[in-house]
Amino acid sequence: MARVLAVTRRLPDRTWSRAVSSVCRRLLGDVGDGPIDTEVYSFRMRLHPEDNLCEKRVLFAPQSFDPAERKFLAETLDCGSTFIDVGANAGVYSLFVAQTCSDRARVVAVEPDPRVRSRLEFNIRASDICCIEVDGTAVSDRCGTIELFLNPVNRGCNSIVRQSGESIVVQAVTLRRLLDAHEIERPDCIKLDIEDAEEIVLRRFFDEIERKRCPGAFILEQHRKQPLSPAVNLLLDQGYRLVRQTRMNLILTLR
Repeated sequence: MARVLAVTRRLPDRTWSRAVSSVCRRLLGDVGDGPIDTEVYSFRMRLHPEDNLCEKRVLFAPQSFDPAERKFLAETLDCGSTFIDVGANAGVYSLFVAQTCSDRARVVAVEPDPRVRSRLEFNIRASDICCIEVDGTAVSDRCGTIELFLNPVNRGCNSIVRQSGESIVVQAVTLRRLLDAHEIERPDCIKLDIEDAEEIVLRRFFDEIERKRCPGAFILEQHRKQPLSPAVNLLLDQGYRLVRQTRMNLILTLR
């Protein structure tokens, strides 16, 4: 594993290098039954690549993990900023913002899956980060209890709208209620990665929120080869402009 990581982590962020990294991963076969302790962007993480694509990507090629998104956050946020990470997963975005802002920003990491949330909390402790608040609720278009459908192959694809496989019952809040619960008037940026639930969440949010509380920016999941999602079109209708399209996401800022 150490030899493979020594190769894949030196590769440039190119299409061909991602293919090389994928081949190296396959040559390893089963990456192991247990977690792998490593360093990512100078913070510590315990990664579980066996059931989470996000953790696998950042383990083998952190340099290729959403570089444009990380650059935008590094240039946009500072020590007084507020960042909301909805669908925080194992915490890569949250930890990156905390590190970039010297642990003086305010970060709310939202992750409703108890198994993944325990990984997030461990990574925060391992990196001795103080500015991240972990929230275990699911963000939805209503408050109360809802089902979270689990993807055993890729825990990053858990969803409140894709009804398949095993599910668990979790507490849900609207995005406005989330802001209110953490006493946040207006976040500087929200990363929203909630597996096809983005539109219903945003539609309820803009119905409830005052214009002055609209976030300064959104990072929204949107695969490059697919048509713009209803959630993206909703943001455009609300006065956001598209500033960057990456392989996996869109970055939009408020006009």
